[in-house]
This record gives sequence, structure tokens and C-alpha cells, in this order.
Amino acid sequence: RNGMLEKKKNTFNDFIYIIDEYLFKNKITTKDKLVIWGRSAGGLLIGAVLNMRPDICKLAILGVPFLSPFLTMSSHKNPLAIESHSEWGNPHNPKNADYIQSYSPYQNIQNDGNYPHMFIYSNLNDTSVPYTEPYIYYKSLKKNVDVYKNNDKELYLHIEDKFGHMQGTSLKDKEKQYAILFTFIEKYIS
Repeated sequence: RNGMLEKKKNTFNDFIYIIDEYLFKNKITTKDKLVIWGRSAGGLLIGAVLNMRPDICKLAILGVPFLSPFLTMSSHKNPLAIESHSEWGNPHNPKNADYIQSYSPYQNIQNDGNYPHMFIYSNLNDTSVPYTEPYIYYKSLKKNVDVYKNNDKELYLHIEDKFGHMQGTSLKDKEKQYAILFTFIEKYIS
């Protein structure tokens, strides 16, 4: 309950706290060796954390990410619209709307932020988080964020054409998808 509705930002602050006060402080890892990864609502977590602390890691991976909660939950046509109100709030309620917009990854991109290298993946047939959501986020990052516009950092979008919200059901499909992700991790973390 302490990470829902008007307390949703607690989840982002807790994530940052663990990185700073445990992983970094205890020298378990450093910023140059850290990869953060979240999928679906975890993608919202990673997107919000990156807006708050763009330089927190070397690589961020966002899988089928829920990046524009205000826009998505405002449409009754989207599967996440009504069912997500119990966790994030009703965007048609002005109080909830302001709070949701205050942390929405898509709406709070820092153009001058020193964002990490980023790999965003989605699926063409995803009915929970339509591929258009990560696509508009990617386009906004590419167009507006200095480190991506200037090619100082790499930004990738991968849209798989045969899956829904999951990365396949067969072991072969899952192995292929994990191979893609671990290839990116190996590229940036040595």
C-alpha cells in the first residue's frame, strides 16, 4: 500500500535508495557496472527513476514498458485503463491526474539529463502495453534528449513481431530474447 496511488513515488525513491545506500555505499557495484532492468510496470519504475536520476547506471533495459500511465489510463479502449486505477489512480480525477503526470516517464523526460545507454523492447501483438507506448517514448528521447541527439549515448528500440505481452512461451523463443538482452549487457558492461 505504501507504493500505490498517492504514494507511488515511494517505489522510485526506494529503488534509488537501495542503489545509493546499499549497492554503491557497500561497494557491491559502481555506476559504470550497473544495469537496471524492468518490464511492464517495472518499465514504468525504470523510466521514472531515470527521469529522477538519469546518470544512475551505465545501461537501462525497459521491456514492454508502461511509460505513459496518464495517457494510457485515460482511454477506456486500453486494457490497462480501468483495471490500473486501483494501483495508480483515476486520471479523470484532477488530484490523481496531477500526481500521475508528475512521475509519468514519457511526460517528465529531462532533455539535458545524462541518461544511460538504453535498450527498449516491445512486442507488436501486446494487448497490455501496446507497442505504440514505448515507440512514442523512444521517439521523444531520440528527438529531445541531448545525449541521444548528439550520439553520446546509444538508444535502441526493438519491436518483436510475433509475441504478446510475454517474450514467447517456448524455451527457444525465451532463449533468443534473453540472448538479445545479454548481448546488450555484455556490450556496455565489461
